[in-house]
Amino acid sequence: MEYDPEVLDTLVQARFTRPGLEEERAYSQLPVACRPRRSSPRRRRSAIVRQLVALADWAGAEGRPLTGTGNLRLADARELAGVLGTGEQDLKVRSSAEMRKVSLLLAWAKGPRLVRVSKGRLLRVAKAAALLRDPEALWSRAFEVFFDLGDAVAAPASTWMDSSMLVKDFDELLPDVLNSVYGMSSPVPVVRLQETVWLACQDHFFFKPDAVKEEVWRRQTDRDLVAALEVLSELGAVELSHGMADELYSSEYEHDIAVEHFDGEHPLPPAVRARLLTHLAEPGALVQLTPLGLRAVRERMLADGRDVPLVGELVDAPPGELLGVLAER
Repeated sequence: MEYDPEVLDTLVQARFTRPGLEEERAYSQLPVACRPRRSSPRRRRSAIVRQLVALADWAGAEGRPLTGTGNLRLADARELAGVLGTGEQDLKVRSSAEMRKVSLLLAWAKGPRLVRVSKGRLLRVAKAAALLRDPEALWSRAFEVFFDLGDAVAAPASTWMDSSMLVKDFDELLPDVLNSVYGMSSPVPVVRLQETVWLACQDHFFFKPDAVKEEVWRRQTDRDLVAALEVLSELGAVELSHGMADELYSSEYEHDIAVEHFDGEHPLPPAVRARLLTHLAEPGALVQLTPLGLRAVRERMLADGRDVPLVGELVDAPPGELLGVLAER
């Protein structure tokens, strides 16, 4: 057979050096219906978008002085808290670094370079003017930067660990959380996400079993996941509510369902399923993606090479393409 030896060498090299060749296919996402892209008033109403614009305007071209440790002076931080409406201006703190909401927004504004630090001052970046005038573009940039803000989103750790397990893999775990919520027809119980996030943290970190420490670490992880979802709610990417979860979330933990859909072995351990059945019998926190969040999560998955179909996208497909998709998926 005739072949191109250079192409063969490239394929052989890729086969043995590139990761992922033995991995299983990513979980197929449910088809969703996305609204047409257009400037959304939700972006303009986003609390975070408004605060980022206000922060950049407050910093201004002349800038605001910083302390030797790179923090805002306490008086300036209190003034900024009032401008942003974080409610922290009257807190009894010794440093502006203890004002968690102000610190989060400062870190968030530095991500897309709305502000920068130069010569001991916090300055508005002149080139960011166009972005600050475009709520849609600013919302998208803020959403992307969110996944790098684990340390700023989480509350201070209450143990010898400098942060919770969730924070250490924030940029990997939070996209997975949103992917899990993506496409669901009813709000997802937050407790369900907390259980799987904790299981993921246990896979990522190795520690000797200690019931007391494990319980503390688990509480920190649960707390930080809720904090992250609350921040995403302020951004306008998710909607949080409280109530009874749809029965579909508890039905998957019944034994007969496990036998039918998971070949007799459920992916969640029995103790986890038992806890979830107990929690889901009572009202609790629920989360679902907003239309903005749905589109943003879909765009991230597309960029990762995931298959994220849309309702109706095959209505004009030729027979060969339609049959190919059916056979493949």
